[in-house]
Parts: sequence; structure tokens; C-alpha cells
Amino acid sequence: MLFKLLRIIVAALLAVFCTNALAILRQQKIALDTGDYLELRPHLHGTDGFFAAVLERLAA
Repeated sequence: MLFKLLRIIVAALLAVFCTNALAILRQQKIALDTGDYLELRPHLHGTDGFFAAVLERLAA
């Protein structure tokens, strides 16, 4: 139950505050295109699985 609630909260935050991870990676001169989020997968990238999203605080 708690896990389901946490997934709903994270999905809502991502829908409002997510910035395209590709833009951030390019700013840092990291040549990796995985789409809107940073997703590394063992069968594609030869690494452990990893997921990241960029959240930015909006000006008040």
C-alpha cells in the first residue's frame, strides 16, 4: 500500500516539475541520450540499472 502511494506521489511530482534530462546532460557535456529521464539498463548500457529525473524548483 505504501509503495503504491509513493509511486503516485513521485508520478505527480514528475508531471509538474520534471525537466528534460537530455538538456541537463548536454549542459554538462555528457554525450548520453536516454530521453526525458536518465535511464541506464544493464542489457543496453553494460551498467547496473539506474533511473533519474531532474526536478527544478519554480520561482515563487
